[in-house]
Amino acid sequence: MKQVDILGFNSVETANSGDDFELLHKGNPTGITLHVLGKHADVVKAYEKEQLKDYARKSSLAEKKGTQIEFQSALIERMDARTIETALIRVTGWTGAGDFDKEKLRIALGNNPEWIDEIIDFSASLGK
Repeated sequence: MKQVDILGFNSVETANSGDDFELLHKGNPTGITLHVLGKHADVVKAYEKEQLKDYARKSSLAEKKGTQIEFQSALIERMDARTIETALIRVTGWTGAGDFDKEKLRIALGNNPEWIDEIIDFSASLGK
């Protein structure tokens, strides 16, 4: 039986390298290609870890104030939400829309929230 080097597989490397995909608008190509990191990229994991730390701090404060249940409900909703920030952290560049500008992308994602889902879904698919 042929032996395979188990260390020859590295989905984190693939996530850190990222890949390109074209944004769609109403199902049609936009001509804008984003470079997106995978969900297991170091920068994405660090961002998510910071978010969890922030929520833990806020939870502790809420508990001291006696508002723990309300905070936990809000936390679950926030963690579930696909926000502009969770998409922005994954995008490292673009082609087809001039010079890359995260602030322009932030506005564009606010105007086209379906792009947030596209970015996060594509990020999740990298390395699979």
